[in-house]
Amino acid sequence: MNLHTIREIINTTKLPVNVYAPDGRNIYLNDPESILITAELVTIGSGTETPRGVPKEATLLASDHIVRIERTRCRPLRKVA
Repeated sequence: MNLHTIREIINTTKLPVNVYAPDGRNIYLNDPESILITAELVTIGSGTETPRGVPKEATLLASDHIVRIERTRCRPLRKVA
């Protein structure tokens, strides 16, 4: 998938979406500010966000390693025991 297509999908699709990688990973994206698209890489911040709004981990993918992007349902917040 090329960078222009990825930008277009993220800008026109109502979030949340799942981003699929060729190794079977499924990355949940629920905020357009959690993705950074550069000329070389796509960086996706994921994981439960801290109270300051910072994602716990970042996934780096080359644009040609994104298989597809699909709209999905919102994931419920986890309750801490």
